[in-house]
Amino acid sequence: MWRRWTILIFLTAIILGHKVALAAMADPQINGDQTGIVIDAESKVVYWQKNGDQKAYPASTTKVLTALVVLENCDLDEIVQVSDNAIDSIIGSTLWLEYGEKKTVEDLLHGLLMVSANDAAVALAEHVSGSVEAFSEKMNEKALSLGATHSHFVNPHGLHEAQHYSTARDMAIIFSAAMNNPDFIRIANTQSYAMSWHGKTEDRVIYHATLQALPYPWVIANKNGYTDEAGQTLVYGAEKGETRFVAVLMGCSDIWNEMDRLLIAVRDSLESTILIERNSILSFGEQTWKISDDVEIAHIGSTKVGENLLIRLEPEQKQISLLKDEVVLSRGDSLLEENQVIPWYLQDYINWLPLLVIPFWWLYFITFYRVRTRRKSRKGERP
Repeated sequence: MWRRWTILIFLTAIILGHKVALAAMADPQINGDQTGIVIDAESKVVYWQKNGDQKAYPASTTKVLTALVVLENCDLDEIVQVSDNAIDSIIGSTLWLEYGEKKTVEDLLHGLLMVSANDAAVALAEHVSGSVEAFSEKMNEKALSLGATHSHFVNPHGLHEAQHYSTARDMAIIFSAAMNNPDFIRIANTQSYAMSWHGKTEDRVIYHATLQALPYPWVIANKNGYTDEAGQTLVYGAEKGETRFVAVLMGCSDIWNEMDRLLIAVRDSLESTILIERNSILSFGEQTWKISDDVEIAHIGSTKVGENLLIRLEPEQKQISLLKDEVVLSRGDSLLEENQVIPWYLQDYINWLPLLVIPFWWLYFITFYRVRTRRKSRKGERP
């Protein structure tokens, strides 16, 4: 008898655990009052968050946006005249620039992203816009254009000012854009860099401060920051297969260990599901569409990836978009012929497997009851 019960309990655990196992994400164990988020770098879909829209101070992760604005407004070989203000107005990390020194934009960007140089940030800002204030306006315009709508920047370096703030979500959006810039990725992943040293014969060599902090081969780039008011801040770009994601933590006291746990938890749980296979035919009345490539979505182990998704056909661009709450989740080339856009809702498939538990146990108890009844009946018939 006990063997039967053991087998039944085991089978029940498998059936009921089926959905839980797919939907579960390893607990990143992010503790404390910090804020954080993990988003898909392309679709901006949120994989995990903890107060991701809460106002926070970004500290030197600000320099990601600074680098983006500079790269979009300058050639790397342009010469920057370092002003006295760039040297006198800052504290904290520096490139030890000197009065009257001239540097290329590329030199200063290496200092900005490798050693988080505040003097390089001011020198670049003044070169692009003439002043820190004017450059900050460009920073805010760029942030808004990317969809980072809950931020306000007043300097290019992130040293504390009350009106210089952002959110984990906004910083993730900004870093997602930075990962699409080849020069940003190249500079942000430089281990060591040599440049001329003003008034000296030898080169000035700088080394990346955080490149090897979490040396996983699937990490793309990172930027950290710290002020007393902001605490520790950190943003990481990483990938699994063809899916890129960005993780941000702000206001931490143990930033590297917490980011390590977060990156591992998300990557271990990240899956990609094909919703429509290539060469599938979609028919709407007299209209027929053939899909030339797989339409897929990255997600954290959920069995309900198709729930409430909208497929939007875009014949002019010959594209298909997956949307959820007006966020584009995935794009792929599609469609054989031009036609009007007709939405089609993907219905979530029925996760019927756990429902087998009810008839399974019902049949068992009916059979067990009948067998016992027959045995008692036979015993009663004996003389």
